[in-house]
Amino acid sequence: VCLDDQNSMNYCLYEICTKRSGTEERFIDDSERVCDIISVWKSEMDKDLQKKIDSFFQFFFRILIFTPIEKDDEEILPRIYNQYVYDVNAGRFPLNTEKAITLASLQLFNLFVDDNARAKQNLEENLNLYIPKKKLELLPKEDWIRRIMIKFSQYEGVSRTDAQWNYLEELKEIHTYETTQFNAKYNQKKSSVNEDNIPEKCIIGLKPDGVSILDEELNQVVFYQYEIIINWGISKDQFILCMPTDTAAIK
Repeated sequence: VCLDDQNSMNYCLYEICTKRSGTEERFIDDSERVCDIISVWKSEMDKDLQKKIDSFFQFFFRILIFTPIEKDDEEILPRIYNQYVYDVNAGRFPLNTEKAITLASLQLFNLFVDDNARAKQNLEENLNLYIPKKKLELLPKEDWIRRIMIKFSQYEGVSRTDAQWNYLEELKEIHTYETTQFNAKYNQKKSSVNEDNIPEKCIIGLKPDGVSILDEELNQVVFYQYEIIINWGISKDQFILCMPTDTAAIK
């Protein structure tokens, strides 16, 4: 991967650990050494192997800071598209059934273009790669496949670039678009008042224009534009925002 100086600052190494119990993910801090992380992986996989547990570790090159892109940017568009496909299937977007079908059909078309037979076979074998796990139970498998293939057949003459761009256009309508998400716990003891009714378990979403606080179902609880934040600070396990008492938060 080759990035110019302007774009490289927007990316970060990202670690994903996959086990039967679930998936853990995190951004790698600049101060961490990759060789040390790999050493920890090996130690943990050896322990898991003794317990007959399959564990899988990966590094990804992930966008940390979102910036506007153009459709004809052949360097950035595929990277952002692939990252959003991962985030959608990881459940980072609140989708209704129709939106999930549209996104799945565009993802499928990007892979197989006009090859209906191969597309349907792949969908039948790997439906979980196109529909988020929490959404699969909303429809029988046959209905998912039938409705996705109906959409798929409507894209005749569409290019892969069009499919990728349209995928992003569909996501722009959702409030978690261009959001870098971090699981968090609201610390009531260190906050004078919780006027915005932030739940204890929440998600911090950093966006180009502000900070979004989401509940566990990805509903937006409150949004703070950067210009109204008085001060902020971070440590290894804390993110502190100082807001005016007459907060101008957009809810």
